[in-house]
This record gives sequence, C-alpha cells and structure tokens, in this order.
Amino acid sequence: MQDQLDDQQQNNQPAGISAAQKSQILSKYCNQQAGGPYNVSEAAYLECLQSYYVTDQGQILPR
Repeated sequence: MQDQLDDQQQNNQPAGISAAQKSQILSKYCNQQAGGPYNVSEAAYLECLQSYYVTDQGQILPR
C-alpha cells in the first residue's frame, strides 16, 4: 500500500528518478551556475532553482 501512496504524492509520474534525487541534481547544478563551490551567490542560486527543473530522466531544463 505504501508504494501506491508515494506514487500519488508525486502526481503519478512514471517511474524515473525520485523527487529527492531531482532536487539534489538541481541544487548541484545551480550551485555551479551561481559561482560554486567557493563563492556562491545566494541570489543567483535561488533564481536558478526557480528557473530550471529536472525531468524524470535527470535532464535539467529551463521552466
């Protein structure tokens, strides 16, 4: 039963990478875009997080 509940919470997306993996991929990408790893611009990082999304295949695409 637990699996079915999890699927519904993710808007019935086809099996791909998890939401947690997607946010990890995106935060890693945005960290680099914002000047990481050493002088990350917080504003640029947050803007990046809102400007891109990760597909079920792990691709980063603009919104």
